[in-house]
Amino acid sequence: MPSSPPLAVLLAERVYEAVTKLEEFNSEHGHARLCFKADSPPQPPLPPNLQELMDSALFSLDRLTALLSGPQEWLRLQYGRGLDMLSLHALYRYDIPRRIPKDGDISISELAAQCGVDEESFSRLIQHAVTKYNLLQPRPGYVAHSSVSALLASSQTQMDLLGMI
Repeated sequence: MPSSPPLAVLLAERVYEAVTKLEEFNSEHGHARLCFKADSPPQPPLPPNLQELMDSALFSLDRLTALLSGPQEWLRLQYGRGLDMLSLHALYRYDIPRRIPKDGDISISELAAQCGVDEESFSRLIQHAVTKYNLLQPRPGYVAHSSVSALLASSQTQMDLLGMI
């Protein structure tokens, strides 16, 4: 009797299948590839069967992360999730998404001056935002919009929701 593949392999295959099908769907329907660029769509319109597959893949990805991490690292990751909001709160507090040029970049020092804050501390917040995909760093010392910050810049509703968290 053949043994079934390990759980980690099954989860990874589910994620791979979903991403492959999503990229095929995007290609067939003229949608952009998945990326963090500012002009990427907030959420591609998906048919129900593909949306279910994506939901399953996200769940599988979470399980795979927990499985690969092991209990100690998984707990450390959970403890750090509260800090993940830190840079989003800074984006909201200083209205950073609206201060970044729509199709360009801005120096971190200029952005800090516009926000009226200390550049050194502010730079750390910006770097955190970059590591969490909330901003992009096209070159050292400069930031530009990611898909997340572009959405925040263009949607008062999203900014309001962020402000409530």
